Amino acid sequence: MISLAFYLTAILLCASVQAMAPTAWWAGGLRLELMPSLVAFGTLTLPTARARIGFAMAAGLAQDAFSAATPYGISALAYGLAAFGLTRWERWLDRDLPWIQSGAAAFASVAAGAVAILARGWISAGTVPKLVLVGFLNLLIAPFVFAGLNRLEQTFRRRPV
Repeated sequence: MISLAFYLTAILLCASVQAMAPTAWWAGGLRLELMPSLVAFGTLTLPTARARIGFAMAAGLAQDAFSAATPYGISALAYGLAAFGLTRWERWLDRDLPWIQSGAAAFASVAAGAVAILARGWISAGTVPKLVLVGFLNLLIAPFVFAGLNRLEQTFRRRPV
């Protein structure tokens, strides 16, 4: 079992990188999101449903703390719901398969985006393609985020001599 320090470090690291990432002006200010992949990682890694949902909500609170895009707590709600949905399918999900990682991250991304859109009332013709594009980008980067988090996990498992 990995320590709480690993999960807190992963949340703060991904939230910081995501907050400092440049926006894609050509895609309407779209930003590369790492938090959905982190939520998918935690959901597919943690042993209990309570820990998975708690981790996802903590990641959402960290994302809301680092950005001013949504009201505080909306991302926590969205990621908590995504983690709950992924937890319901845990028997069929293998965290080591790249397509499972990608699908879980895309699901978390689209779920979080949909909840944010509904909460803010941004429903327009441009939001659906942007939501699909964010989900597709998370589909592509999830295996790389999982690999980085697995490497960070190995670093936390090493014991000093």
